[in-house]
Formats: sequence, C-alpha cells, structure tokens
Amino acid sequence: MNSSVLSLACDIHSSVALLYALVPHSSVRAEPRLSNAKAIVRNHALPPSENFLLSLKQSLSGRMRTIGELEHELSSFGDTRRLILSAAARREVQLDLSHALGADTGVSL
Repeated sequence: MNSSVLSLACDIHSSVALLYALVPHSSVRAEPRLSNAKAIVRNHALPPSENFLLSLKQSLSGRMRTIGELEHELSSFGDTRRLILSAAARREVQLDLSHALGADTGVSL
C-alpha cells in the first residue's frame, strides 16, 4: 500500500503537525489514490464518537475486515462509512487503498 498521498493529505489537515513529502505529480494524481485521498480528507471534519472508535477497534481486533462488514455490524452509529473514513483520516485505522474505496475495502488497526 502506497500511503504517501494519504499521509500528505491527512497531515495537511492536521492541527498537530505537518509532514512534507516529495511525491511525483503523476503519483499524486494516479487513480484510485487521488479519489481515495479526497474522500478521506472530505470526511475528516466528521468526528467519530469515542463509543464508535471503541466499537470499531473491537471489531478489528486481530483481523482485517471490510467496510461493508463494518457498515452492517456498526449500523447503529449512523453513517458508518463516513465515520470509518474519518477514523482513517485521524490515523485510528488503516485502509487498503490499492483499489477504489467501496464495501470491499479492507480496514485494519
């Protein structure tokens, strides 16, 4: 997984610190990386509750799950997909960004 675009996008919107990375223009604009990074950054403003983060981490304990599985399991929290993307933007979880974001995207701690 090439996380340089995700790291750069998340750090730009982080109030804690900035990380600068030299990334070739072609890599930044490569799909699905660019669309994935944009989707994650768009959802950064939606703060997941502590209860959601605890439930998410318990669901991921020791194994990778898909966004679809987590949406079904954690549906009581509302817009689970947006909350997962927000958690990824905050580096609470990691996403498999090798393909376009969708129900089959892998999520891990």
